Amino acid sequence: MVLRGSNIAPGSLQEAEAAVKRAQELLDQAKADLEQAKDTTLEALNEDTIINYSKEELVDIVKKLNAKVVKLEERELQAENAMVKSRIELQKTMTSLACGGAAGAIARSTVAPLDRVKILMQTSHLQGTEAKYGSVLGTARQIIKDEGVMRLWRGNLTNCVRVVPHTATQFVSYDKYKSLLLNDGEKMTVPVRLMAGALSGMTAATVTHPMDVVRIRLQTQAELRGIGDAIRSVYAENGLRTFYKGYTPAMLSLSPFIAINFASFDTLKTWYYGDVKMNKKELQARNPAVILGLGACAGIIAQTACYPLDTVRRRMQLAGKNYSSTINAFATILKDEGPLGYYKGMSANAMKVVPNNAIRFAAFEVLKSWFMTDDALKRTATKFRSTRNAKPATA
Repeated sequence: MVLRGSNIAPGSLQEAEAAVKRAQELLDQAKADLEQAKDTTLEALNEDTIINYSKEELVDIVKKLNAKVVKLEERELQAENAMVKSRIELQKTMTSLACGGAAGAIARSTVAPLDRVKILMQTSHLQGTEAKYGSVLGTARQIIKDEGVMRLWRGNLTNCVRVVPHTATQFVSYDKYKSLLLNDGEKMTVPVRLMAGALSGMTAATVTHPMDVVRIRLQTQAELRGIGDAIRSVYAENGLRTFYKGYTPAMLSLSPFIAINFASFDTLKTWYYGDVKMNKKELQARNPAVILGLGACAGIIAQTACYPLDTVRRRMQLAGKNYSSTINAFATILKDEGPLGYYKGMSANAMKVVPNNAIRFAAFEVLKSWFMTDDALKRTATKFRSTRNAKPATA
């Protein structure tokens, strides 16, 4: 299993647009060459020159010119097909980004209260609030008592700003990495899905980690007055480096989580529906409850495997220097709190991850079934070809 090509980064929106531009240039050049060849044919066989050739010479000239025109027409068709393919890839990338971002925002806003409860429980040992935040219901009641009901969604706007590009990047890069990791003709396997998921997790986490740090500060420091105040607080601690506090455990936790999550969902979906392409009607006819169930199962599998890493990541994102390194954090938690210290807030996390994962995958699949089907892509190709045919060739 190897990556095809020298660059493993997923095709971004800019790369897709560049591919369309290159294909457009090739197509325009092919059309110009074809028109020039046709003009050359007419010039070579006008009334003034035709009388100077014998019948055999004329036949030979016509054959050569015809062969050249046929070759240029083939080149034009290849350029047009490349252009159509580039347009379709651009549309798929943009649609996938939009569907993934919307799915992430819907899911995250639904479970935002549980997310805040989980984080307060995870960080209670360092904050000295273990007695205050000892259970899921107790923590929720305490937040409502101290800050009001709406404070259960404290930091959610920041979270959505982070989640939209994070989730969108995950979905787009996962599909891109899958295509890069597979050679032509190879069947999709669990190891390929795991590798594609890990790479997409690394890509998404790198892009959005600074916003995640700001969100954690907002959710754990009641004195901060908003996003701007939180950003200033983070920067004042140790400059730009502070925005990447906990980056190593984030990589260690998010990459395997996303790898297992995507691979589990993809495998379960293939097992349930079979490895066949569905048309728009078949996609829309699927029972949303099934997708919710598959997403929930994938979330349970992934969070059970990766929760200790997530706890370490959250601890290291707090203000101040609580641990000297990721290894030190693991060792200190084990020494001071025992093995169960790694799993603080896991019940709240399960209550959050299961519905969040289910809603996110279901929302993405539903949105994709409406906006990113083969029928929609065919319409793009047909519309482009009809537009091209209606325009004169450009020189």
